[in-house]
This record gives sequence, structure tokens and C-alpha cells, in this order.
Amino acid sequence: MKRSWTGVDIVALILAGSLGLISVLILIATTIQIVDHQSPDLTLSENATQILIAAIGGLTGLLGGYIGFSVKGKRRDEDEEVGT
Repeated sequence: MKRSWTGVDIVALILAGSLGLISVLILIATTIQIVDHQSPDLTLSENATQILIAAIGGLTGLLGGYIGFSVKGKRRDEDEEVGT
């Protein structure tokens, strides 16, 4: 049985990919900072920390909302099929 992709699935995939990309970029930036300064001391400004927290939290919230919406829609469809 072939599964069709809905708009919710595509958006959830894009959001999950962007969360992965943010994680990789943070890891690369941290590695470059350690290699460049020859010291494992990491310093982020308060602004940068707040921006990272807001971006990651926002994307996680959106991803959870889309997945929850998708599951709710599938349950409603299954309940209608069982009821008829």
C-alpha cells in the first residue's frame, strides 16, 4: 500500500530537517571556535543564546503542532471508518 504525502507531512519533514540543520551548524561553529582559539572555552553572548533558544524552541513547537494535527486528523478518519 503506497502512502500519499499530505501537506502536513511535508511541512513536518521540512521542520525536522531544519532542526537537524541547526544542530549541525551549532556543532560546526563550536568546532571552528575551539580549533581557531586553541581553547575549549566557549562563549556565547546573551543575545546569541536567546536567539538560539527561541529558534530551536519555536521550530520544536511548530513540529509538535504539525505532528499532533496530523495524528488527530488520522484518528478522526479512522473513527469515521469504524463508525460506518
